[in-house]
Amino acid sequence: MTISASKELFLAILAMDSYNRGYGAGIDLAGSSVGPATIATDSIQEIGLTTTTNAGFYAAAYTLTGTVGTGDNQIAPGPTIIS
Repeated sequence: MTISASKELFLAILAMDSYNRGYGAGIDLAGSSVGPATIATDSIQEIGLTTTTNAGFYAAAYTLTGTVGTGDNQIAPGPTIIS
């Protein structure tokens, strides 16, 4: 899968996605992927807390399975993106 949006826009979308998951999520999101990015783990799993515990911090690690952007403004599949 290739997303033609700029990598900066896609990274902003991942930041918005992680902001709306976890503790006190602003939007009820289903699934564990955003386009070609899949959540590999998050701070709830890594710390071992329950979703009802408010730690005041939440992060998600996304694995990129497709290309985002074009030319010099591109992220190739493979990296883990922390948001």
